[in-house]
Amino acid sequence: MRATLNLNKAELRKVEKGLQAYLFRKKGQWRRTARRFANNIMTESQQEIPRYTGTMASTAYVDVNVNGDVEFGYGGPNDAWNPETKQMASEYLMAVHEDLYARHVTGKAKFLEDPIRRNVGKLELMLAHGMKD
Repeated sequence: MRATLNLNKAELRKVEKGLQAYLFRKKGQWRRTARRFANNIMTESQQEIPRYTGTMASTAYVDVNVNGDVEFGYGGPNDAWNPETKQMASEYLMAVHEDLYARHVTGKAKFLEDPIRRNVGKLELMLAHGMKD
């Protein structure tokens, strides 16, 4: 038993264009969903970041880079000078984030990692919901 499929080039081009449009739409949905997730993480993180002078918190950002990847965190394009420490926030952000023994008047260590860990399952749900047709 055998079947033959005759491919019409014009019809294939229509299918290809339809698939490209579909994938472009899905990529846009992914970006919007990822940006929304990143904004949610940063909102939670802002509640947990130590705020002695407020410089670290002021460097929060969520951005879509040239490749369409969603980047978020502290420092980066919003890096700021701390007049108290005489340093850029990016110079001490990692140390503050990782030092589990430091005591802060407000906030705590792992101010970015903890919200990510708590919400990683939500990203999967948001993506599944956002990618439905």
